[in-house]
Amino acid sequence: MICYLKLNTTPLDVIQEICKMILPFNNKESSLKILLGSTCEMNTAALRDVLISPPNKSLLYETVSISPRISSQPVIGYEELCRIANERATGAYSHDTLGTAGLGIEFGLIKVRDAYLYTAVLILLLPNEERIATTMGVEIPKSIVTEARKKHESINATVHHLLGGNGADDPIQTLTQRKTSGRSILAETIKHFFANIDWTHYS
Repeated sequence: MICYLKLNTTPLDVIQEICKMILPFNNKESSLKILLGSTCEMNTAALRDVLISPPNKSLLYETVSISPRISSQPVIGYEELCRIANERATGAYSHDTLGTAGLGIEFGLIKVRDAYLYTAVLILLLPNEERIATTMGVEIPKSIVTEARKKHESINATVHHLLGGNGADDPIQTLTQRKTSGRSILAETIKHFFANIDWTHYS
């Protein structure tokens, strides 16, 4: 590292020049940015929970408002969740050319035998690569699913109308009486999801 200074340079000038040279190196590890295709508070909070701790502290994030095509509420079916999550990831990724990756998250129902599980599909778009993951599922009472289908509304909205609490943002927290939450389940999934990615490859 070489620093060229003028003959009449003051000590303050020296300090400023050194800072200009050092700061880019210090900030280099923070050049990776995840673009989240959602402004949902639960999704944003879960991502933030993961990125404030090592080894993900070098990753930045930004939320992007994406409006995917949703054919009906509640969203039911793995393929439908994948399609919506992909639209969110694609929209976010194309929003900012400086973004390293686009992340799409979509919660909905998957029918397993005679039960409905509330789960999320995560799709991460990277340069020349796509990754996918799902959260664990939490069983939703059939009465709530029936009510949601009758009113053509999301599980979030139905849980909030019937049970109150924080159902509008985190129905899992309300349904489990705060024993767990969608935020914590999603954060744990993102944590393991990101652990399998070599982020240095994209820096």
